[in-house]
Amino acid sequence: MYTVIYYVSRRGDNYAAEFVRGLPRKVGRKIAEHVGYLASAGPLARPQYVSYLEDRIFELRVTFAHYEPRILYFFNGSEIVLTYGFLKKTRAVPTGEIERAKRIRAEYLARTAEENI
Repeated sequence: MYTVIYYVSRRGDNYAAEFVRGLPRKVGRKIAEHVGYLASAGPLARPQYVSYLEDRIFELRVTFAHYEPRILYFFNGSEIVLTYGFLKKTRAVPTGEIERAKRIRAEYLARTAEENI
């Protein structure tokens, strides 16, 4: 089982949790179900639920009614770090969204390394 961590910025922003809280309750529940599945399956999660994007960044895919929320995440050992979420409006995940997840990952890993010194 993997530990799911919601990334929190140095300023205290929890982008993924804030995104989910801004959605209708039923959509949020569906996301929670998918996050639970991801925690148990890890990198073996089925492609209908997750997709590898690039440079060790993945997307958690949820579809509920006309909503297509996505949460980008990465693995850090036995941790799954949820970076932030957005509503998908195009076929492919925009490059800017992937770059944002990479920046968050770099900041998270640097901060984690500082804390372990």
